[in-house]
Amino acid sequence: MPNTRIDIGKIDSTDAEFGFRIQHIVAAKGKSPIVSAKGTIAIDHQLLTLDQLVARLPQGTVTGKVTVDQRGDRKTPTVAIDLRLRGSSVQALAGGRGDFSGNVSARVRLKGPGETIRAAVGNADGSIGFVARDGQLPQGIAAALGFDAARALLAKDGERAGLRCVVVKLDVTRGRGRVDPMIVDTTASQLHGQGSVVFPSEAIDIRLSGAPKQHALLQLPGSAYMTGTIQQPHVTIPPEVKSVGNIFKAIGRAITGKQGPTASDADCAGLASRVLR
Repeated sequence: MPNTRIDIGKIDSTDAEFGFRIQHIVAAKGKSPIVSAKGTIAIDHQLLTLDQLVARLPQGTVTGKVTVDQRGDRKTPTVAIDLRLRGSSVQALAGGRGDFSGNVSARVRLKGPGETIRAAVGNADGSIGFVARDGQLPQGIAAALGFDAARALLAKDGERAGLRCVVVKLDVTRGRGRVDPMIVDTTASQLHGQGSVVFPSEAIDIRLSGAPKQHALLQLPGSAYMTGTIQQPHVTIPPEVKSVGNIFKAIGRAITGKQGPTASDADCAGLASRVLR
């Protein structure tokens, strides 16, 4: 989150409106994440509005509106953000790297007080939705998402599974985003997450549980945990999950055929509509 100052308390008697069009954007280091942009900016007695925004990315566009409201001699401005991302992809957001593919859309609606964007997001209420659909991922990773240890280990290099959807929504209250829902649905497995993401630090604390979509060769019981930050997430498996005793339990369940329920296909279209509205 940028730490850009947005205090406009001293601009108390200015009215103005202008349109802008930026044909090319460069960054100090590497490529800019925004290729070009256009929109309108208006100020009306300590109400600043960025509207009709269209920011073009290397793949996809961001559209929407941002307001900074400091009317009534308020010491701290209130920032309202309403932005949509359309037409992007997993590869584009990852800088062309990674083994995952899929079409990406997102929606951010946040409102909170703060003298900088970072502070306002850290105090904000609202929601953040993210959807990736119709992609692919390595077969071994798809099996691991369903906690099918044997299929994950036996998967061959180059084998691919379908990524039906990744759907994440954060219900944000005072900068703390509660996951509702978090689903990774593949042709081989389904993963669910429960937990939170805290802004502006973007600290993650999410419990992960998964199930295969067919009889598992060796399904490990238990959960994994995602920590770290959005930019640098870390997934850890507790020692008890991968302990010798737990592995023998999994083998016993595989022999008896009692490995727990399998997952069915998620309603990706319905979930996407819910988190992006």
